[in-house]
Amino acid sequence: MLFDQPWALAGLLGALLVLWLGRRLGRPSTQYTGAFALWRTEDRTTAEGAHKNRIPPARWALAAALALASVSMARPHATDGVPRPTLRLCIDGSPSMHLPMPDGRSRLEAALERAQRELGDLADDLEHQIDPTLGEMPDEPGVLWITDRCPDPMPVHAGVSASGGPAVPGPIAAGSGERILWTGRHEGVTTLSEDWVEDRSLQLASDLPACVVALARLWAQERGLTLEDRGGPRLVVRRAPADGAPFGTQVRGEGWNLKATVVGHATGRSCSSALGPDGERTLVGVAPGVLEVAFDAPGNPDGDPAAFALTWAGWLDEALPLPMGVVPLGERRSAGESCWHAPRDARAVQTSRGARFEPWLAAAAALAAALALALSMNGRPL
Repeated sequence: MLFDQPWALAGLLGALLVLWLGRRLGRPSTQYTGAFALWRTEDRTTAEGAHKNRIPPARWALAAALALASVSMARPHATDGVPRPTLRLCIDGSPSMHLPMPDGRSRLEAALERAQRELGDLADDLEHQIDPTLGEMPDEPGVLWITDRCPDPMPVHAGVSASGGPAVPGPIAAGSGERILWTGRHEGVTTLSEDWVEDRSLQLASDLPACVVALARLWAQERGLTLEDRGGPRLVVRRAPADGAPFGTQVRGEGWNLKATVVGHATGRSCSSALGPDGERTLVGVAPGVLEVAFDAPGNPDGDPAAFALTWAGWLDEALPLPMGVVPLGERRSAGESCWHAPRDARAVQTSRGARFEPWLAAAAALAAALALALSMNGRPL
């Protein structure tokens, strides 16, 4: 059994104090005098000893109520078995992880299977926490990198399961009605061109600043994107969820600034930020397929309109997902041989909770308190 608030168990001392006071105050109320006291000396001694060791039932009920209430406030719960180690899997989010291996598996599947094989029976006892990673992976104990290329140098604390894999020819770029294919010959950049129809689209949320919507529409038209879903990858431009107190600021770029009210905190790579009363907020966040805006702006930007358009076009280009099947040349190149580097250690944590007992304990404490009150009102002293 574990306790979420173990400090509350200090209340058990109060229950012991109640019982101790019950014995201290429990003295005989009858005093014998004169010759009658001599006749009853033996009986009196016996009676006094029995009475001194007797605690009134109402006081027992009160002590039980205090003890049960204290244990209930400690929030006890059962544990489901022994603590199990947790291994955090940081999975490489690069497009190359989904390229096929010669046996038909993806590089991601091959890296996961290598980890399963190397961990052996330990893999069945681990609680996995999957963390897709697009940036730098953390070099920490209890972390296992799932990737395709062996890092050089190897991490100090984290483990590595790399799939390796040969070069995979295929599309490496697309645009303007044309798709570029890499043949993969001798690892050189031998390419072919073929006709291609743009399959990507742009989705704009309805609560975006008007100046952002207008520019995004022009940008999509220039890139050949439509606002209708074509079944291919989509770029979603949306408002970040409300977070914290709103405050006024200036969204700034090279050659322009925009008066705005910050209403949220954008996720992804921070393209623009501002310091508010509760800390720094990301105003524009970029991630593959998503651009988040965390401000309202009723007007148009001040400064150079061309600079404003150039800045936002760059952010939109960064967030624009690759066309279906297109993987950059650097990702299609050979990933080398498979490798394994064991993690330093895993963190032992309690992975699951059993039943909680505080509702039943609280109910029992209430019944005991009611019993103590009833006994005291019935002439039974505390």
